[in-house]
Amino acid sequence: MPDPGLHRDELDAWGKARFGRARFTGPLFVDGPRPHDVAQGQLGNCYSPTALAAVAHATLDALTRMVRTEGDGTFTVTFKERDWATGRFKDVTVRVDAHLSVRSSGSPLYGRSTNSSDARQTELRYPLVEKVRG
Repeated sequence: MPDPGLHRDELDAWGKARFGRARFTGPLFVDGPRPHDVAQGQLGNCYSPTALAAVAHATLDALTRMVRTEGDGTFTVTFKERDWATGRFKDVTVRVDAHLSVRSSGSPLYGRSTNSSDARQTELRYPLVEKVRG
């Protein structure tokens, strides 16, 4: 599956991005995932940070398995999807890079980690998940 593009609301009348992009190089986690690690960004999707905070509260291990680095600047994000025919859950993986849409200040446009908005220090777990599912 290709790296998701910007939503049409983030494009100008000519189809060009209204925001810059920057490559983030921070760690996936700092001191493991915690419920208060995520901050909602510009998207009106409060369900996304809330769901990840709830999972972090209930079972930290699920989040550490959800996002993994591939060692080449890309990451694999794994979601569970129910197969309605069998009722079983299957893995759905999406490979993404850490190029994120940013404000003029350089902080992530969408969700970010609460530990930092610096591209070299922010935890990447939440911004990468939101990049995929937004």
